[in-house]
Amino acid sequence: MEWVYYTGVRLSLAFVGVLALLLAGCDRGSKPRLIGDPAPDFTLRDSDRTVSLHDLNGKPILLNFWASYCVPCIREMPSLTQLQRRMGRNITILAVSVDDDPDAYHKFLRDHQIDLLTVWDPEKKSPALYGTVMFPETYIIDASGKVRRKVVGQEDFNSPDIVNYLNLLLPLRP
Repeated sequence: MEWVYYTGVRLSLAFVGVLALLLAGCDRGSKPRLIGDPAPDFTLRDSDRTVSLHDLNGKPILLNFWASYCVPCIREMPSLTQLQRRMGRNITILAVSVDDDPDAYHKFLRDHQIDLLTVWDPEKKSPALYGTVMFPETYIIDASGKVRRKVVGQEDFNSPDIVNYLNLLLPLRP
């Protein structure tokens, strides 16, 4: 194996090559898929409700894909609930569960006292529209229905960055 030295540290050429590819990929100047595009519409029906994304337009939407078995999702959920309470009717948080088991989904909602608009999508059709394969993943959609941000992984949705950004997306009142 060939080695290279960088600031006194011995690195394999294979590692350096992979690192160079990763860094080049991070700075290619492209935007994540869907940013600036209309949010893909869907309608989901479960035993509790029917939700159509297009019915939620008119105010910012946080579309969160999650599962009850996903540890980062579990850690993130309280901040989504707090954000909904904080911003009230100015935004809608739609939490779409991809659980396979309806009992696990409903138990999670009860045990964690989730007070959000939630719907169950065991076939994972809605996250597939967005290209989501890892959870949690959240899309911030503006009042006109365009995707503005994509958040991959666990996030503190009460952070000043997120709250300020959502406030900027609020429609102006006459």
